[in-house]
Amino acid sequence: GADMSKVEQLAQVKRRQDEDKAKAELHSL
Repeated sequence: GADMSKVEQLAQVKRRQDEDKAKAELHSL
């Protein structure tokens, strides 16, 4: 139900943050 969608939202946010961090690390090289 609503809890699942909230969990999915958090997972998406975390994945996006991980991607942003990976990109930042690439650019810092």
